Amino acid sequence: MESRFSSLFIYDKEKTEFLKKLRIIKQNLIHVQGLPKYLVNVNILKSRKYFGQYGTIKNIIISKKINQENNKEVYSVYITYKNNIEAACAILCVDSLLIFGKIIRAFFGTTKYCNYFLNNKTCPNLKKCMYILTSIIFNLNERFIIGNIFNRNFYFILSLKL
Repeated sequence: MESRFSSLFIYDKEKTEFLKKLRIIKQNLIHVQGLPKYLVNVNILKSRKYFGQYGTIKNIIISKKINQENNKEVYSVYITYKNNIEAACAILCVDSLLIFGKIIRAFFGTTKYCNYFLNNKTCPNLKKCMYILTSIIFNLNERFIIGNIFNRNFYFILSLKL
């Protein structure tokens, strides 16, 4: 099946391998780790008592995994704000907060290229796909990293547009 964006992307194995590793820092997206289970609810997180106090929330995605070491549930939350300033405020206010003995970590979220796009196919979730579907990704204000290894403080400074 031919991609809707195929005219923007010429398949090249080397370029595709590079793009698979690329992560684009989204300055209006925050990634929060370490939230207690009772807070991991879209309505609670959106409320003005919690993350809604920092700005207008466009979307919340909750991810649950099982910790292999202790077999406990671990939650990650991705919150998309209306703008970059709101996301930065949320990170500054929440990162390293201690809630019931758990340290909350918050930092800018990243996105990547859609695997369908990289394989020159049409994404079946085209309208709601959270990933990049075009080869034109950067404007002058976007930052990117390769892979997932980073120093948290440098990452925040790099990401924050003052």
